[in-house]
Amino acid sequence: MAAHILIIEDNKASMDLLTLLLKAYGHSVIQAEDGERGLALAAQEMPDLILCDIHLPKMDGYAVVRTLKNDLRLRHIPIISVTALAMAGDCEKLLAEGFNGYISKPIEPENFIGEIEEMLPPYKRSPGLQKTILSVQTAPIIQIAPTYTKVLVVDDSAVNRDLLRVTLEPSGYDLTVVADVQDGLTCAKASHYDLIISDVHMPDEDGFIFLDMVKKDPLLHPIPFMLISSTSDSEADSRRAKAAGAACFIRRPIEPHILLEHISACLKRPQNIPENGGADGNHSHR
Repeated sequence: MAAHILIIEDNKASMDLLTLLLKAYGHSVIQAEDGERGLALAAQEMPDLILCDIHLPKMDGYAVVRTLKNDLRLRHIPIISVTALAMAGDCEKLLAEGFNGYISKPIEPENFIGEIEEMLPPYKRSPGLQKTILSVQTAPIIQIAPTYTKVLVVDDSAVNRDLLRVTLEPSGYDLTVVADVQDGLTCAKASHYDLIISDVHMPDEDGFIFLDMVKKDPLLHPIPFMLISSTSDSEADSRRAKAAGAACFIRRPIEPHILLEHISACLKRPQNIPENGGADGNHSHR
């Protein structure tokens, strides 16, 4: 019997990451994007645990915890601050205000579940990682990767990297995750990968530059390449990606099960040859 957990968080990327992690371990999730809504849902849903950001619209995390701890019906519910505050004084203030614990951002996915489950009774803890990725709004979709499918992820955002990790790894993908193009190119040349996923907008060298580097290398050229953008809504970027040899161009936000479907399609689809020429797609892959 897993736990019913309320997340109060106004940052969508952080909300998505926390939700994916909790659902991947079998917990159910309630979401609130501001402090007032969080308090209303706490009274309505009576969750087993509350995760709360500090900087929130309408009512900040400190006001939320004080209100909860002064309510006889709700004061027993453990509440954990998930915050970017890192100074020793800040941590002491969190506990003094009534939080039962705190987790620093950026969170570490491999440690996150263990940290929050310390606040739950044993019968509410998860049985382990589920081999199903749950969408925030849809029913479970089972997407199991082909055996030994290796994916290289290049993204300068820690939250985006973690979202991809918790979406792909429970479905069986073997991920290598790096933060910039040069590290990505080094990894791609050093090992075999079945798919490369790259963010578009990164400092210094962006995803289009990385795509061009990969497609100009005869040994890397056959690897399917997926570009993901959190900011571009331009059809021109999508056409540019296809012309340069990308297997697909994805825009965030995207539901986990839809992302998995795109990845599956990329792995099966014959790769595009860039319109301006490029390496022969018949080279064998290392």
